[in-house]
Amino acid sequence: MSHPHKEIHGYRTITDETFQDDVLTSPEVVLVEFYRNSCSSCGLFEPTLAQLYYHYQGRFKFLRYNTDLGHYFTQKYNIVGEPTTAIFYQGELQGTVVGASALSMFESQLRPILVAMANKYILPPITRFQ
Repeated sequence: MSHPHKEIHGYRTITDETFQDDVLTSPEVVLVEFYRNSCSSCGLFEPTLAQLYYHYQGRFKFLRYNTDLGHYFTQKYNIVGEPTTAIFYQGELQGTVVGASALSMFESQLRPILVAMANKYILPPITRFQ
């Protein structure tokens, strides 16, 4: 059964056609949420995504990619489960978090990716407590 996804304030939906410009050539840290309409966990994760935007706006570019409609980048980055949150910077995938969880659990999974990225690129820490 397919469930239409909700629009999440601060997120923009991208496609195979826009992925290159929106993600790979972006000068910003980009968070891409890979989801599909028939994924019940994706729907349950939407409140966490909204909280994530609230706490991290200005630190990430927030995008969503519907894997029901786009296949090229799903395959390229070996996205095998939804929801999967991918962090990109300077055209490179920095890491992924698979699954839906509450904000605190999600942040604990996201933190090692952000720390490694900040160290690699000599960026200021990316936290919601800045």
